Order: sequence, then structure tokens, then C-alpha cells
Amino acid sequence: MDVRLPEGIGCTHEQTRGTRPDFRGVASVKAYLDNDVVSGFRKRDLKLEDLAAMTRLKGLADEGRISLVVSAIHDDEAAPLPELYRKEQQEILAIFARVEFADDHRFYGMNLIDLGTRGFIANPLVEDDPTAQRLRKIGQ
Repeated sequence: MDVRLPEGIGCTHEQTRGTRPDFRGVASVKAYLDNDVVSGFRKRDLKLEDLAAMTRLKGLADEGRISLVVSAIHDDEAAPLPELYRKEQQEILAIFARVEFADDHRFYGMNLIDLGTRGFIANPLVEDDPTAQRLRKIGQ
């Protein structure tokens, strides 16, 4: 079966030899920046190889080939920081697009059992979101 693209779409092998596809403006790939990465920028303590990878990702984002994103979970994780650090963290986060964060569980508290000299038991009281449970089962 011979499939042809409409006129003006695509190009021949000869036209692309030695060039790279142009994905600017398409950015269908989203790279989520974990709080450890954002904090690493703030503290300036990323390993050289991590910094090199982030520099490459930032370059791809600047070209429009990918989108670098963060979520509201960063705000929750930054809440305990002293004000000076929290402000700097928020300034870094403001650079990136935000995606919606969907909680996949509800935290009710902790079940704490003090065994005296024999130790201590701490169990979180958590309920999984029904939709998240179904999605996890599909992925098994």
C-alpha cells in the first residue's frame, strides 16, 4: 500500500539529510521538575551532571521543543521553608508553567503506638482516591 502525504507536508530523505526536525512551537513533551531539582537551583547544590542535564532541558524548552512544568505540590513542600528561602523558591517556580496536581490519596493523620523501651510504631492513615486505585489496577 502506497501512502502519500498531502502536497507540502513532509519532505524527502535528500531534503532532510544533515538537518534536524524543527519542533519549535509544537512542545507536546512536558518535563516535570521535581521539588528536589527546583530546590537544587535555589541552594545552588546540583551535581555537575544534573546541572548539565538541566541546562540541556532548558535549552530545549527555550527552543519550544519541550515544556518544563511544576505543580502546586511545590508550594506545599516549600511551606516549611524560612521566608527568605520560600520567596526565592517561589521566584524560581514562577519561571515555569504550572500543571494541575491531582491528589491520588487523602491523608487523615497518623496512628502512633509507643512501645516504651521496645520502640515506636507510626502508621499513616491514608485512603486512596477511587479513580487512582482503578488506574493503578489497569497498569498492573
